[in-house]
Amino acid sequence: MHDPLAQAVAGFVKTPSAPAAPDSLSAVPSPSRPDPDLTSILDQALQQNATDLFLSSGRPPRIRRNGLITALDAPSPDRQQILALLPDEVARTTLEQSGSADFAVRWELPEGPRRVRVNLFRHLDGVSAALRPIRRRAPQLTELSLPEDLYQLATFSSGLVLVTGTAGSGKSTTLAALVDYLNRTRPRHILTIEDPIEYEHREIQCMIHQREVGSNVESFASGLRAALRESPDVILLGEMRDHETIAAALTAAETGHLVLSTLHSGSASTAINRIVDVFPGHQQPHIRTQLSLSLRAVLSQRLIPSRSGGLVPAIEKLMVTPAVANGIREGQDHFMRNAMLTGSEDGMITLERSLANLVRDRLIDRETALRTATDPNLLTHLLD
Repeated sequence: MHDPLAQAVAGFVKTPSAPAAPDSLSAVPSPSRPDPDLTSILDQALQQNATDLFLSSGRPPRIRRNGLITALDAPSPDRQQILALLPDEVARTTLEQSGSADFAVRWELPEGPRRVRVNLFRHLDGVSAALRPIRRRAPQLTELSLPEDLYQLATFSSGLVLVTGTAGSGKSTTLAALVDYLNRTRPRHILTIEDPIEYEHREIQCMIHQREVGSNVESFASGLRAALRESPDVILLGEMRDHETIAAALTAAETGHLVLSTLHSGSASTAINRIVDVFPGHQQPHIRTQLSLSLRAVLSQRLIPSRSGGLVPAIEKLMVTPAVANGIREGQDHFMRNAMLTGSEDGMITLERSLANLVRDRLIDRETALRTATDPNLLTHLLD
């Protein structure tokens, strides 16, 4: 099998270090190219469409594919091989002082460079590294088994659009697809603030600047404040983690920018409370008012095991109509669920309706849908 990565030369910047004790991290040599065994392992992972590669000293390498962890038929790396991934003295010192280090490396391939995010960390039994190859092409919604009408979420002239879900539910991938749609269809200035960058967007119609927390900006909040002075039309904010970031995002949405972001929330209807509850009680009425004026839509998604053995997304979508905006402002949280139940003409959909569609399209089985549904009785009614 053709092995382009085996021919690759890593573009690492290596800094020589002074002699040290045998167990010191600074005593580990820094090669000018990746270890051939690790290159072969990474190549095997890429050929199997893995999203993540896990290397642990003395253990078989493993990959994450379709959300599941699988062992590779490859030799176990040793401590020296893993530590040799460290690109420079800064990363080496960070690992020694804090126990982990985040960095990006690039492999120069015949078809172009391949960027890989690495988290290298120490643990009870040795050292490990989690590697995530950065995708060079963002997917389209149809490739993700998502409806194309979700592209409308990227067409608002201003406001806040949230994609919510648990960790690993594909939130960042959906946002990447929305940015790709804008890039293909509209001349805009898009600024992204990500941690880490997961897709590299090549400019088509849009001017795109991608910034990474820790490398290009100190934090989401500081990057967002800077973005307001950089004349963007669209700001992709990788995650709304704290009240400072949320406050800055709401300000950006109120001042004529379209802000696309993610939030850890189990459903569209609970996302509002997740945002409001971050703030002290005396600020919450003001935050509700801001949300009622700036929030445009909430898309919640979760990945469901499919009949074919992969994963397929089930969604619910809340569109902020005038009635929904009033419910947000007044704290009538029960109204969000009712709005989705009756708001199909406004483009809303409940999780149960999405699951019923997946069952009818034979993408998932009935039992899986019933286990996933928030309201199994409603789903049963929709299926019968």
